[in-house]
Amino acid sequence: MNQPLKHINFWGGILIPVLIAAYGVYCIVTRTALLPADPYDWLRLLGRDAVVMGLGWLMAAWALHAHFFWCRLPRLWFIAEVLKWLGVAVMAAAFVYVYWGLIADLGRP
Repeated sequence: MNQPLKHINFWGGILIPVLIAAYGVYCIVTRTALLPADPYDWLRLLGRDAVVMGLGWLMAAWALHAHFFWCRLPRLWFIAEVLKWLGVAVMAAAFVYVYWGLIADLGRP
């Protein structure tokens, strides 16, 4: 019996990326994102920063999905590697953009 998807990781390849992508879509649609600031407090991002953070979460989900789902298929391994690293690069750029803006805002009165 041939099982073509027997090596697919369901948790890391499908379920967790769907949950992360859902939060990314929420951030983009509502233009609101939450970041942990203190152990008992949250930092709320609004507007463009929230949309960029949502894009970062979507790319994180994309990278996880490409790594745990498509990289397991021998025929698609190379394409999945390229897509995974593209997602990681865009995710890192989005998070650096948001955190750079937060650090710049600390110096303003």
